[in-house]
Amino acid sequence: MFGQRVYHPTPAMQTAYEKARRRLEAAMQTGDEARVTDAVSAVRSALGVQAGLSEMPLPGTRADPHPLTEAEATGLFMSALKNHPTSAALATGTAVRSLEPRAYASLVMAVCALRDAIARHQPADLPLADTIVRVSCDFLAGIQQPDGHLPTPDVRGMNASITDHLQGEADRNPASLKDGFFIGIPADGSAQFDNGEGGLALLAAAATYGNPKWRAAGLRAADWTLTQPCVRNFNYNAFSLTLCARAYAATQDRTYLDFALARWRVCVAPGQLNSGRWVDPHNAKTVYHLILVRAAQELFAATPATETAARAQLVRATRLGVTSVIAEFSSVGVTNFSYALGVLVRQAQIDPRPDAQLRPTIELAASVAYAKATRGAAPTFGVQPLELAFLRDAWQSRPGVPVDAK
Repeated sequence: MFGQRVYHPTPAMQTAYEKARRRLEAAMQTGDEARVTDAVSAVRSALGVQAGLSEMPLPGTRADPHPLTEAEATGLFMSALKNHPTSAALATGTAVRSLEPRAYASLVMAVCALRDAIARHQPADLPLADTIVRVSCDFLAGIQQPDGHLPTPDVRGMNASITDHLQGEADRNPASLKDGFFIGIPADGSAQFDNGEGGLALLAAAATYGNPKWRAAGLRAADWTLTQPCVRNFNYNAFSLTLCARAYAATQDRTYLDFALARWRVCVAPGQLNSGRWVDPHNAKTVYHLILVRAAQELFAATPATETAARAQLVRATRLGVTSVIAEFSSVGVTNFSYALGVLVRQAQIDPRPDAQLRPTIELAASVAYAKATRGAAPTFGVQPLELAFLRDAWQSRPGVPVDAK
């Protein structure tokens, strides 16, 4: 379907896979690298030739090339920000309680990434941009729980993608819902998603604006991740890994880096195949694959140049992962509008020997993002806000300009 091979198991294969998944879950709980690696091998054996295939095909999108100057990319972003349905409330100082930390995070990190360009090209819009960041970050810090984690709001019936998951959690543990937020910690590790993204936003805003309250909240979110066990879902582990890599970059506290390296080695890396994809059909989906590749990129960038073995493993993982995305987009078009452009641009920044097709793929993803943002009467995001912010770097960055790459 849509020109992609997808996971389509026989009943016997699905039974074997479910058994192997239970084995992987038990191994993850031990945090033992050898047991996890062995359990991943069992998953791979159960899936056979379908290991690394996504459980869901996605239609691809193509667009004519549309290069943008920094001024043009910044102007488009600010127009989309003004038309964003949440912006009007945030501009008046009112946070939207039903918006998940992950959604606030994309807004905040997008503004932080472009704030220098906004100041150069759209200075009259700085008060709006800064207010959106301030209200968002104050809200995130305000909902932070005593243990440090950032909870997910009750968006059952409002966000179809996670309604069933949240309903299941409410059924299993009614006490987990308090004041409109799920404050419990599900055993599946899903709390690491919103906590990870929200923590990244707080640290980015703290660095951009020099706000100690947001920095403290971001580090508290990272501290919470230090207490969380590995789980079967590789991408949940990756959210905590990424947050701790950023926390180390912000503090140089080795506790965060050691955690991130261990989480990569034990809870994420064993699942990656030589094809670049992660072994199971859920994490082979493009969106989760990109989250996993982003984790490897951020950890590579944070790891000191003296730790050559770890960095070599990480850059290899990013190359495998990005090459897989390049092949997919080349075949069917762009299939993700949440993380793809950011991951591709980041690879151009960190990899001294990038895939020859990385630049054309960046430009394809950037052109699709532009087309989606401008398809209506007025500009909208069309993609995640942070993806649209990467339009500036998409046309400025060039492969082979490494960030301390060795």
